[in-house]
Amino acid sequence: MLKMFDDGDLKQALRHAIPLGGGAESLGQAFGPLGPRSDLSLSGSLGQTTSIDFGNEFETHLRQLYRKTYEKLDREGRIDEAVFVLAELLQVRQEALDYLEKHQRHSQAAELALAWDWPPPVIVRLLCLSGDWRRALAVARRDNAFGNAVVQMQERWPDAANRLREEWGQALAQQGEWLKAVDAVWPVVALREQAAAWLLAAEAAGGHLAARALVQRALLLPDTLQACTARLQSLRDDPLLHGERAALAAALTAVSEHTEASRGLVAVLMPALLADQSQGRGRLDRKSLLSLVRLSADTLLQADLPGGELPGAEASPLARKSAVLAFEAPAAGAHAVLDVVLLDEGRYLVAIGEAGALIVDPAGRVLARFAVPAYRLVAAHSAQVVLALASRDGLWRVSRVDLVQREISDLGLSDIEHFASEFDGIGWTVARGRRVQVIDTGKSLQDVLWQVSDLPGVVAALSATRTIEQFIVEDDVLGPCLWRYQCPQRRLLSREPLAVAGSSVSLRLLHPQLGVVSLRGEPRDDGLFELSWEGLNGMNGRASLPVPDPSGLQSWIDSDWMLLRLPGPTHDVSVRQLRGGSVKASISWPVEAAVRARAVPNGWLLFDDQGRVLHLDTERSTAASFAIR
Repeated sequence: MLKMFDDGDLKQALRHAIPLGGGAESLGQAFGPLGPRSDLSLSGSLGQTTSIDFGNEFETHLRQLYRKTYEKLDREGRIDEAVFVLAELLQVRQEALDYLEKHQRHSQAAELALAWDWPPPVIVRLLCLSGDWRRALAVARRDNAFGNAVVQMQERWPDAANRLREEWGQALAQQGEWLKAVDAVWPVVALREQAAAWLLAAEAAGGHLAARALVQRALLLPDTLQACTARLQSLRDDPLLHGERAALAAALTAVSEHTEASRGLVAVLMPALLADQSQGRGRLDRKSLLSLVRLSADTLLQADLPGGELPGAEASPLARKSAVLAFEAPAAGAHAVLDVVLLDEGRYLVAIGEAGALIVDPAGRVLARFAVPAYRLVAAHSAQVVLALASRDGLWRVSRVDLVQREISDLGLSDIEHFASEFDGIGWTVARGRRVQVIDTGKSLQDVLWQVSDLPGVVAALSATRTIEQFIVEDDVLGPCLWRYQCPQRRLLSREPLAVAGSSVSLRLLHPQLGVVSLRGEPRDDGLFELSWEGLNGMNGRASLPVPDPSGLQSWIDSDWMLLRLPGPTHDVSVRQLRGGSVKASISWPVEAAVRARAVPNGWLLFDDQGRVLHLDTERSTAASFAIR
């Protein structure tokens, strides 16, 4: 091989050249015979391979030889061979992509980046530059890779960057991230009319989103703030709008560079915000509240403030309570609650079957109705878009509900067996038999953004969050296994067999962040039942249940909590710390009601088939309840 290089017979030398390690861990020493390549095609393999240990000195010599060969090929314009040396022999794959991009071979670079599983923004950029916008947008929507790709292209390819920026804004609006959509397209003057339309849609939605939209308007369109006078007066004077004021105050504290208009917002709302804080309804800590007072530049207000510290919001987490708090379910309603999601503080979306879905306030008053069959709800992270599901002869009918524009889109029927209870507003993770898919819910259920179609067993359960997706697969050989993927790129983190418990009661729960938590139980001689569980990161605990037989026991887990509904004469729901098992709250619930629970940020929603809904806030140790009538 070395003689071929010395003789200048590069064509044969490259066919016989031995690749060097690219930093990947080797599977060990290779002992098989070496042979020439049939051609100089580039490999898309990412897996570990065997390697040959030449010793540091000879490997350094080969590296220098390959580098000089690359430089010679580059000078002679032999691009394909030069790329081969970089990618296959020197194993410097990023340099190979840069070299292809330098010579405007964007399509070839994009295919290699896809094969090598390169970072999504790089793939999106190369696909855009190659003109393959369909795949570029599919990758960007799947991995939320718009932002970084736009930054990478903005200086050298502004036209392509602006086109991608427009698509980014459309995707964010589709996800219900209206204010982020405005920020995404605002730098392009030609897109500001569209941005203004999104801002108006956010303001018309009401609630916390509308309050945050006022801050956006003050920063981007300060001359139009006068049109919001009535809204500002309502926010200032209505004591029931403390939630919206808190959302607006949080948005103001997040602003890095204030304008005269945003300071004006602070000045108008500061007295009401101070009143909310003093009455315990505010959400600002003392530091944030003080910064807003100073920002208002109202000398008279500052002179009127009492001495001492300002009233900051005091957290009262349920986990720190020494005594067990007792709560009671509300009176029954008129409609069975089949599912419920939290939209923002003070608003809920409730599924009531064929009668549709309702937006209600904490008193149960209906704020909006959606005429779509709704038995299960899948909420977007923005809480502005929801999928409504209804069972139809073994299939699920899926409808997309835009809560801001009050629009309903029928996505069709699907035979999905398991599905995530949340999604990013576009990609929704579902499972069918031995297949896991991420479906683009923008227009239908036919477009697949990502999938694994050859699992070694059927999927028995799944969970999905912003950062982790998990599946329990009934492996044909290994038995039940836990597969964990890191989002948004969905890289496989682990694949582990699950132990089979040998106790009288065994239950496997899938924790959204911590994998599988195994519950085991045994009856005790004193008539009680001893329940114990084990999970990752020390999430172990036990509970002595005052029942001899746990048949009918219901359990839910998320974050740091486990909820248990005991069989027996009371059917109360106990709220326990997952670590240890100590009871922190007890919720009295009617025996005849079929109760379910759903985790929400900093709390839980409990609901039943008799119209009851209870929202337990574990951060403030409070509970709000209402009935659907």
